[in-house]
Amino acid sequence: MELKQMKYFKTIVEEGTITQAARVLHISQPPLSMQLKAIEEELDTILIERGHRHITLTPAGHLFYRRCNQILNLYEQTSKEVQGAATQILRFGITSSNGYLITHDHMDVFRKKYPKLDIHMKEGTTYEMMDALLAHEIDIALVRTPFDSTNVKSFLFKPEPMIAVGPSTLVNEKKNHL
Repeated sequence: MELKQMKYFKTIVEEGTITQAARVLHISQPPLSMQLKAIEEELDTILIERGHRHITLTPAGHLFYRRCNQILNLYEQTSKEVQGAATQILRFGITSSNGYLITHDHMDVFRKKYPKLDIHMKEGTTYEMMDALLAHEIDIALVRTPFDSTNVKSFLFKPEPMIAVGPSTLVNEKKNHL
Protein backbone atom coordinates (compact mmCIF):
# COMPACT_ATOMS: atom_id res chain seq x y z
CA MET A 1 0.00 0.00 0.00
CA GLU A 2 1.24 3.46 -0.84
CA LEU A 3 1.06 6.69 1.15
CA LYS A 4 -0.85 8.21 -1.75
CA GLN A 5 -3.61 5.64 -1.28
CA MET A 6 -3.79 6.47 2.43
CA LYS A 7 -4.10 10.17 1.56
CA TYR A 8 -6.89 9.32 -0.85
CA PHE A 9 -8.75 7.30 1.77
CA LYS A 10 -8.29 10.02 4.40
CA THR A 11 -9.66 12.63 2.00
CA ILE A 12 -12.68 10.47 1.11
CA VAL A 13 -13.52 10.08 4.79
CA GLU A 14 -13.02 13.75 5.60
CA GLU A 15 -15.00 14.99 2.59
CA GLY A 16 -17.83 12.51 3.13
CA THR A 17 -18.22 11.52 -0.53
CA ILE A 18 -15.97 10.09 -3.18
CA THR A 19 -17.11 12.77 -5.63
CA GLN A 20 -16.16 15.63 -3.28
CA ALA A 21 -12.86 13.95 -2.40
CA ALA A 22 -12.06 13.66 -6.12
CA ARG A 23 -12.67 17.41 -6.51
CA VAL A 24 -10.39 18.22 -3.57
CA LEU A 25 -7.69 15.86 -4.88
CA HIS A 26 -8.05 17.21 -8.45
CA ILE A 27 -8.64 13.80 -9.95
CA SER A 28 -11.72 12.29 -11.53
CA GLN A 29 -14.08 10.14 -9.49
CA PRO A 30 -13.66 6.75 -11.28
CA PRO A 31 -9.88 6.44 -10.62
CA LEU A 32 -10.44 7.43 -6.98
CA SER A 33 -13.13 4.74 -6.65
CA MET A 34 -10.70 2.25 -8.20
CA GLN A 35 -8.02 3.21 -5.64
CA LEU A 36 -10.50 2.68 -2.81
CA LYS A 37 -11.45 -0.71 -4.23
CA ALA A 38 -7.74 -1.64 -4.52
CA ILE A 39 -7.19 -0.77 -0.85
CA GLU A 40 -10.19 -2.86 0.20
CA GLU A 41 -8.98 -5.78 -1.91
CA GLU A 42 -5.47 -5.55 -0.48
CA LEU A 43 -6.86 -5.51 3.07
CA ASP A 44 -9.51 -8.08 2.17
CA THR A 45 -12.25 -6.10 3.90
CA ILE A 46 -14.87 -3.44 3.22
CA LEU A 47 -13.84 -0.06 4.65
CA ILE A 48 -16.67 2.13 3.41
CA GLU A 49 -20.33 1.55 2.79
CA ARG A 50 -21.26 3.74 -0.15
CA GLY A 51 -24.51 5.71 -0.02
CA HIS A 52 -26.13 8.01 -2.57
CA ARG A 53 -25.22 11.17 -0.70
CA HIS A 54 -22.49 10.12 1.71
CA ILE A 55 -20.21 7.31 2.83
CA THR A 56 -20.31 5.41 6.13
CA LEU A 57 -17.22 3.85 7.66
CA THR A 58 -17.34 0.22 8.70
CA PRO A 59 -15.57 -0.71 11.98
CA ALA A 60 -12.55 -1.72 9.88
CA GLY A 61 -12.82 1.63 8.08
CA HIS A 62 -12.68 3.52 11.39
CA LEU A 63 -9.55 1.61 12.39
CA PHE A 64 -7.93 2.11 9.00
CA TYR A 65 -8.75 5.85 9.05
CA ARG A 66 -7.12 6.20 12.48
CA ARG A 67 -4.04 4.31 11.32
CA CYS A 68 -3.84 6.37 8.11
CA ASN A 69 -3.77 9.53 10.21
CA GLN A 70 -1.04 8.10 12.43
CA ILE A 71 1.10 6.94 9.50
CA LEU A 72 0.67 10.15 7.51
CA ASN A 73 1.45 12.29 10.57
CA LEU A 74 4.53 10.20 11.31
CA TYR A 75 5.64 10.49 7.67
CA GLU A 76 5.19 14.28 7.76
CA GLN A 77 7.06 14.58 11.04
CA THR A 78 9.89 12.35 9.81
CA SER A 79 10.17 14.38 6.62
CA LYS A 80 10.45 17.62 8.62
CA GLU A 81 13.00 16.09 10.99
CA VAL A 82 15.17 14.79 8.15
CA GLN A 83 15.05 18.13 6.32
CA GLY A 84 16.03 20.00 9.48
CA ALA A 85 18.20 17.33 11.06
CA ALA A 86 19.79 19.91 13.34
CA THR A 87 16.45 20.33 15.11
CA GLN A 88 14.89 17.53 17.11
CA ILE A 89 11.18 17.34 17.93
CA LEU A 90 9.72 16.35 21.28
CA ARG A 91 6.03 15.46 21.04
CA PHE A 92 4.63 16.17 24.47
CA GLY A 93 1.16 15.21 25.68
CA ILE A 94 -0.58 16.74 28.66
CA THR A 95 -4.00 16.60 30.27
CA SER A 96 -5.76 19.94 30.54
CA SER A 97 -5.97 19.59 34.32
CA ASN A 98 -2.16 19.37 34.46
CA GLY A 99 -1.56 22.44 32.30
CA TYR A 100 -0.70 24.60 35.29
CA LEU A 101 2.38 22.44 35.99
CA ILE A 102 4.13 23.62 32.81
CA THR A 103 4.45 27.42 32.86
CA HIS A 104 5.88 29.80 30.28
CA ASP A 105 8.88 30.27 32.59
CA HIS A 106 9.49 26.50 32.58
CA MET A 107 9.28 26.45 28.78
CA ASP A 108 11.66 29.42 28.44
CA VAL A 109 14.25 27.72 30.67
CA PHE A 110 13.84 24.46 28.74
CA ARG A 111 14.19 26.20 25.36
CA LYS A 112 17.36 27.99 26.48
CA LYS A 113 18.83 24.73 27.74
CA TYR A 114 17.84 22.82 24.56
CA PRO A 115 17.77 25.37 21.70
CA LYS A 116 17.68 22.71 18.98
CA LEU A 117 14.63 20.99 20.42
CA ASP A 118 11.22 21.88 19.03
CA ILE A 119 8.33 21.00 21.36
CA HIS A 120 4.95 20.00 19.94
CA MET A 121 2.19 19.94 22.54
CA LYS A 122 -0.95 17.79 22.43
CA GLU A 123 -3.75 18.03 24.97
CA GLY A 124 -6.36 15.45 25.92
CA THR A 125 -7.60 13.15 28.64
CA THR A 126 -5.35 10.69 30.41
CA TYR A 127 -6.76 7.87 28.28
CA GLU A 128 -6.23 9.85 25.05
CA MET A 129 -2.64 10.61 26.07
CA MET A 130 -1.97 6.95 26.89
CA ASP A 131 -3.42 5.88 23.52
CA ALA A 132 -1.31 8.53 21.73
CA LEU A 133 1.80 7.39 23.60
CA LEU A 134 1.26 3.72 22.73
CA ALA A 135 0.51 4.67 19.09
CA HIS A 136 3.81 6.64 18.97
CA GLU A 137 1.96 9.90 18.28
CA ILE A 138 3.66 11.51 21.28
CA ASP A 139 6.98 10.80 23.00
CA ILE A 140 6.11 11.59 26.60
CA ALA A 141 2.99 12.55 28.53
CA LEU A 142 2.04 14.21 31.77
CA VAL A 143 -1.15 12.43 32.89
CA ARG A 144 -3.30 11.87 35.94
CA THR A 145 -3.70 8.58 37.76
CA PRO A 146 -5.08 6.01 37.46
CA PHE A 147 -3.87 4.62 34.15
CA ASP A 148 -2.63 1.30 32.78
CA SER A 149 1.14 1.37 33.26
CA THR A 150 1.74 -2.08 31.78
CA ASN A 151 3.58 -0.95 28.62
CA VAL A 152 5.15 2.29 29.84
CA LYS A 153 7.64 3.50 32.39
CA SER A 154 6.38 6.19 34.73
CA PHE A 155 7.41 8.23 37.74
CA LEU A 156 5.62 10.61 40.08
CA PHE A 157 6.21 14.10 38.69
CA LYS A 158 4.70 16.12 41.51
CA PRO A 159 2.52 14.95 44.40
CA GLU A 160 -0.72 16.86 44.64
CA PRO A 161 -2.85 17.37 47.73
CA MET A 162 -6.53 16.67 47.35
CA ILE A 163 -8.83 19.38 48.64
CA ALA A 164 -12.45 18.85 49.69
CA VAL A 165 -14.79 21.71 48.88
CA GLY A 166 -18.42 21.91 49.95
CA PRO A 167 -20.87 23.25 52.50
CA SER A 168 -19.55 23.62 56.05
CA THR A 169 -21.98 20.95 57.27
CA LEU A 170 -20.08 18.38 55.21
CA VAL A 171 -16.57 19.79 55.02
CA ASN A 172 -14.63 21.32 57.90
CA GLU A 173 -11.10 21.28 59.24
CA LYS A 174 -11.91 18.68 61.91
CA LYS A 175 -13.16 16.12 59.39
CA ASN A 176 -10.56 14.40 57.22
CA HIS A 177 -13.09 12.31 55.33
CA LEU A 178 -16.57 12.84 53.90
